[in-house]
Amino acid sequence: MPNYRLPAAQRDWDAISDNTLLNTRDLCAWLGVSFPTLCRWRDTGIGPAYVRLGVRRVVYRAGAVREWIRSQEVTTTAVAEKKPQTEGTEALSGGKKTALPMQFI
Repeated sequence: MPNYRLPAAQRDWDAISDNTLLNTRDLCAWLGVSFPTLCRWRDTGIGPAYVRLGVRRVVYRAGAVREWIRSQEVTTTAVAEKKPQTEGTEALSGGKKTALPMQFI
């Protein structure tokens, strides 16, 4: 059982149970990212799954964070998915997917 009185940066993250709920500050320390970065990830849906307790409190299940970290693993840049050039152009074309010249992408 980890000692939760230690500063977050000194905790043994591997010893934390998968069902342990971590607050945003603790998760920032675990991942080594800033609070605004974690909030941005949460808002855009690219960060780990979270649980909202009430209106303001957000916590993260340690097991979900570990799964998310595993899902971020990339072995080479060739494995990373490449997005088509027309993606994201719908707003500029009235909802239709159209190819735009490269200077507009």
